[in-house]
Amino acid sequence: MLRAIAFLVGLSILLIVMYPLMIFVYDSMNGNFYSIHYSISYVNQTYIVFRANLTYLNSAEIHDFNITIEILSEENKSIARSCITKPVLKLNESLILELTIPLENATKARYVALTLKGVIGGIYPISIKVKEELRGVKLWKVMKY
Repeated sequence: MLRAIAFLVGLSILLIVMYPLMIFVYDSMNGNFYSIHYSISYVNQTYIVFRANLTYLNSAEIHDFNITIEILSEENKSIARSCITKPVLKLNESLILELTIPLENATKARYVALTLKGVIGGIYPISIKVKEELRGVKLWKVMKY
């Protein structure tokens, strides 16, 4: 009887500790991690402002959340970089990052790289790196004055 009680107490503690990670993995497997949209918010003759809007779609909170967005050239050289840190990121919260890019460098932009770091439930550290091709490169080349 004592072993059964000890087992149930141990199992309960394990589930309490593992709960944030289980929720995070479950939501991520269903495609609910983040949504990101890119846009150009301002253009003039010398620079453009590239704007990234990230919305967190997962139920598990991420503590000490740090996101870095970087615009890269075809040779993977950094053109522009922006970073933001938030103590706690919760479900459906949005973060907006803006990058000011000189127009001559904007025509060289080829990739967007995201680095997401944080701690799930205050226990489990995560680090995710995503690099994708920038879809607006041709638009930027047309805008050259």
